[in-house]
Amino acid sequence: MDTHSPLKLVTCLLFASAGVLALGGFCAVSAAARTLVVEAGSRDRVCVPMSIEAPAGAKAATMTADGKCVACQVADGRLWWILRGLDSGKAKTYLVDFAAAPAAADGASGVQF
Repeated sequence: MDTHSPLKLVTCLLFASAGVLALGGFCAVSAAARTLVVEAGSRDRVCVPMSIEAPAGAKAATMTADGKCVACQVADGRLWWILRGLDSGKAKTYLVDFAAAPAAADGASGVQF
């Protein structure tokens, strides 16, 4: 399947839109935020599910890249997000704050599926 297929693009946009709606547009990281660098390697990356181990006891996180919010969620001890796109040979830097969990209007935190 072509990495730029319409189905993959729509799926990626749906996940990203759900995350933005759940976060309510608010996204700030503290001075204690951790830096995370993702490298594409030898291939272009499009809509790739990503995860890393979260610190013990983490229930939620706030993530930014290039000054913009990145929809993410902590589940089963891991931080999950979608790498929307990264050209081969390039790297993307994220700031992740496990201490600052965004609060949704209904009192829930983060994105739930």
